[in-house]
Amino acid sequence: MSFAPYKNCQIEYSVTGKGKGLVLVHGTGQSAENTWTEVAKHFSSKRTVVCPNYSGSGRTQDSNEPLTIELLAEQVLATAEHAGLQQFDIAGHSLGTCVAMYLAANYPDRVGKVILLAGFTSTEDARSQLQFRMWKEMAETNPKLLAETFLFTAFSPAFVAGMPDCAVKDTVEAIFTTTDWKGTARQIDLDLRINVMKEARAMQQETLVVGCVHDYIIPIAHSKELMKVISNAQYAEMETGHGGCVENLEQFISIVDGFLA
Repeated sequence: MSFAPYKNCQIEYSVTGKGKGLVLVHGTGQSAENTWTEVAKHFSSKRTVVCPNYSGSGRTQDSNEPLTIELLAEQVLATAEHAGLQQFDIAGHSLGTCVAMYLAANYPDRVGKVILLAGFTSTEDARSQLQFRMWKEMAETNPKLLAETFLFTAFSPAFVAGMPDCAVKDTVEAIFTTTDWKGTARQIDLDLRINVMKEARAMQQETLVVGCVHDYIIPIAHSKELMKVISNAQYAEMETGHGGCVENLEQFISIVDGFLA
């Protein structure tokens, strides 16, 4: 892993492969490693793939101020520049889609094609506010419970039901021990305030919106709303939960391969 400087931040990131740039941006409580490792392996055979950990994830360091979408986006852009990318396509997952949309709208000369997996523009609806308030309280007071909640809600019921008990315990323990819970609470605080509707409407790039049918974190209605507001978008669905690129890696890669080609 490398580090890119940006103002008072040191942003951890990985870079693999050679070719046209592809930047992969993770979501809330996640990291580049546990979201994109297998996706990056595939695309690094033909792309320069950059996977940053924005503030609150991995070993990225900052001054611990409240997060903004502008800060996360500028961190991702600084990382791409540090890795030698002047122009790049970008894929975001969950909160990472908001980062991708902000960059696409504000840096149209830098951002090419855009992939939005389990995306949203805001969490102003009552259900989202309830969920993220619960998450924030758990992150601050009972992170082990939030680790269990992440596993329970991030994948489809069939996927979780098919996991052996030992795999469930091991996965929860891995989430609990590898997550920066103070950083996650900061990211959740941003989730509660975020709104990138203006940026979504301003985007002109070719955009692939990927909705997850069994998504209980960001219900698929949010992806369908993105289709209405992004002018140059196409749509695909996956029969997965929120973590579509982990739950069905082959399908996600196939969809993205076709779009980028």
